Amino acid sequence: MKKWLIVLVIVIILAVGGYFLFQRANEQRVQETLSSLQTVEAVRDELVAMVGGTGSVRTNQMGTILWETSGIVDSIDVVEGDPVEADQVLASLRQWRSG
Repeated sequence: MKKWLIVLVIVIILAVGGYFLFQRANEQRVQETLSSLQTVEAVRDELVAMVGGTGSVRTNQMGTILWETSGIVDSIDVVEGDPVEADQVLASLRQWRSG
């Protein structure tokens, strides 16, 4: 029984010693990591952010013209690629005339 007690005490001493060695090695790694970082004192200031980018913006290239009446196309007032504005006349119809 005395032998088991001595072995148990030795195992406990080795475990505690290993734990403290592990903690010390871990603390040294943390200190090495912290010493390699650049740090500055935090101050309250205005934050400015800028966003940049390149590219092009394209609108829908097609549209559908729905007429509320029937007739023959009389004139087309724009060509492909022309800029247009709201309520601008794009084309006109010649009305059917009966009789």
